[in-house]
Amino acid sequence: MKKQILLSFAVSATLTLSAQTDNPVVSEWHITDGTLGSYTYYPDPQNPTGAIFVQMTDTTDILNVCYDNTYSYVESNSLASYEMGPWQGNPNLPAADNLSFRFPLSPTAETGAHTEQPGTGALGLAINGVVTYGLSDARSYELSADANTGAGAGDWNSDAWISEGESMGPNGGGHAQQTGQYHYHATPAQLYTDPSTSHSPIVGYAFDGYPIYGPFGYANAMDNSSSITRIMSSYQLRTMTGRTLYADGSTAPTAGPAITTGGDFDLGTYIEDWEFVNALGDLDEYNGRTCVTPEYPTGTYAYFITTDNIGDPAFPYIIGLEFYGVVSTNSLNNQGNFDSPAGATCFDVDSPIPTSLADLFTSNSSNIVAYPNPIEAKLTLESGLSGTYTIAIYNALGQPVIVEIANTMIASVSLETLVSGVYFVALTSEEGITKTIRVVKQ
Repeated sequence: MKKQILLSFAVSATLTLSAQTDNPVVSEWHITDGTLGSYTYYPDPQNPTGAIFVQMTDTTDILNVCYDNTYSYVESNSLASYEMGPWQGNPNLPAADNLSFRFPLSPTAETGAHTEQPGTGALGLAINGVVTYGLSDARSYELSADANTGAGAGDWNSDAWISEGESMGPNGGGHAQQTGQYHYHATPAQLYTDPSTSHSPIVGYAFDGYPIYGPFGYANAMDNSSSITRIMSSYQLRTMTGRTLYADGSTAPTAGPAITTGGDFDLGTYIEDWEFVNALGDLDEYNGRTCVTPEYPTGTYAYFITTDNIGDPAFPYIIGLEFYGVVSTNSLNNQGNFDSPAGATCFDVDSPIPTSLADLFTSNSSNIVAYPNPIEAKLTLESGLSGTYTIAIYNALGQPVIVEIANTMIASVSLETLVSGVYFVALTSEEGITKTIRVVKQ
């Protein structure tokens, strides 16, 4: 009878939350487990030796997720929980940024003029709270200097991965800009497996609300039983002898530098050196496709991180030159400053027990021995309970994600299928004894 009571609680806990918690743009973020940021850096970034370790005092990953009927609101410091750095040639060091973003819960395709991606700024947020940037390094060709500078004409724009790739940390693929905001321009390598025989996970969301996946997906976009393949870009380097025309045939306002081989202006130096060729690869000009995925089994539009056959970044890296979906100019310009509105449902790590679980977890002792904690795959529980009891595991939004029956004083449960984050474990015996504990999945 007591087992039925706990299972009924699990159902009621779910019902007290909005149905929006089933939306991946609410539930797929990597909630912080309290890990503080850390990085290594070279004292002289031009001389990559003698790396120094720094332990930060700022929290990593996602700090808070809220949602209403229209948007999810996500807060982060744009700091990764892995050790960031070191960086060759980049003097900038990570600093917490205290950002807040919003993403539409029901994204829509743009039927009019598509919004250009912000080449020199944020285009979305990685699932671990690190900002994802666009294609450009904020420099373009300046004729009078015969160089790429911040004062360039803006007609031939330098590709950030080509110009700054060496400065993107080998552990994670990101680096910091002048104010310390750690960010990705290309492959967030810690967030997916490469190579892989499984569909890549969601690695982030673009500001139009569509998911960004790692580089592996279903060979047949709408068939989740088809084989797994590396999803390829449909962009290629242009065949040209000079830089006077754009890919669409129009004349550039100013000519770019002559094409070099092994010099400063090799083909591929500029974003404008590339062209989209329909059906050359798996993706459209926005670097996405309509497909089914594990998180969207009935289908969605999704962007994919693009890599070459050996896993190196491939143009246009994250999304194409424009967003596929609707994204307002105001929303784009205001990213990083969207506080959740009054009345939104939130999970805040400063009070980590979800409202729907508060009574259960504040009225019961937490005298369970749980190990290892943090967990990688299997959690072992020593509770002192005898007879048959129920193990219920809830995620950070208060949803039951695992419910099992046990009858031994030492029990094990696999959390291998769960994403990284904070979880809550409740053990309830047939006699009505409940014991609870908070655990963290790595």
